[in-house]
This record gives sequence, C-alpha cells and structure tokens, in this order.
Amino acid sequence: MPGWTLLFVLLASGALADVRHSAIPVSLHGTWASSAQHCSNTEAAIVLAKNSYRGPKGRCSVPWVIESAGAHGTIYPAHLRCPVDNGDELSATLLLMPKGADQLSVGDDFDGVKTYERCPASGAR
Repeated sequence: MPGWTLLFVLLASGALADVRHSAIPVSLHGTWASSAQHCSNTEAAIVLAKNSYRGPKGRCSVPWVIESAGAHGTIYPAHLRCPVDNGDELSATLLLMPKGADQLSVGDDFDGVKTYERCPASGAR
C-alpha cells in the first residue's frame, strides 16, 4: 500500500498547483461596478477584457493571470502593466475573486477587497 500513498500525494499536490493563463477568463469579461447606479460612471466602474483592465488604476494591459485555489473559491491574481505620465510602466497585481456569475471581489490585497456587480451590456465601456 505505500505505493498508493505516494501516488495519492503526487496527484493531490498536482491538483493544488497554480495555473498561469495568458488572458483574463472569459467569465470575468465585462463591466463591473459597486452598484448598478455606478455602471455608467467610467471612473468608478472596472472593465475587464481578454488582456486589458480599465478602472481606478488607469488603462492597463494584462499579460497574464494566475488561477489559484482559495478557501472560498478560485482566486485570479492578474498582473497589470499600466503606463504612467513619465513614459514608464507601473506593474501591479489585482486580485479577482468571482462570487457567482454576477458578483466579483476585487482588490490589491485581501484586506482591501471590494465587491462589484456585473453591469448590463449597456453599462460603461
């Protein structure tokens, strides 16, 4: 039976591994805001697309996203590359944590997470 134990440990550790993706998951694409009233406010809403983010951090490219298992569901740390005024680029990580099809928790770290709702297709773009 020791062989079975080793096989189980190897399979279980592989299942817990983080996965790197080249784009934001399609299920998270769209416009998100703290409430439906803020959907048309381009400064308050967050827009996620395949390889881009638009929101309080500016207009940023998203070259990769990591998919990690969390205690309350999947966590997607998205790597952002945001241009700044002097021509440089700011790198940041943004946590994206889906809470069902129409709710998303977003933040720079776990302490600063805010909840957003999916906006209707006619919301901010």
